[in-house]
Amino acid sequence: MAYLYAGLGIAMLTGIMAIFEMATSYVQFQNTWQPASIASSSLYYNGLQLKDQVITQTIAGNPGLDVCNAASADDVKEALDLDKLAYAFSGSVANFASGCSYTSSGHRIIFDSNKGLWSCALPSNHPVNKDSKCDFEV
Repeated sequence: MAYLYAGLGIAMLTGIMAIFEMATSYVQFQNTWQPASIASSSLYYNGLQLKDQVITQTIAGNPGLDVCNAASADDVKEALDLDKLAYAFSGSVANFASGCSYTSSGHRIIFDSNKGLWSCALPSNHPVNKDSKCDFEV
């Protein structure tokens, strides 16, 4: 009987340790989202970090480019090499007072003059609409 209880105790401790390990790794992943200008390239999926680097360089090279102007959204999409039909423009973004966003079915880019460039990969089956949000916006 003592062996049974010892075995059950070891099994319970192993399960509890596994749960704590999963929780800490999940929290650690959540804390890695940073602005694209300072984030490491390993934080993005499907090569989006390369697109974000090109966008950052284009904005730095064109200081007169008004990214958040709704009237020039098509010109901005062309300058940033974004597909005009795939990316939808939104002039207001929650938690980004002076920001705007361009969202496609798999990629969301948020521009904010105070907080910089933010980007995330959306699930591949995500519908394109104004309510599409990154994990760090929830």
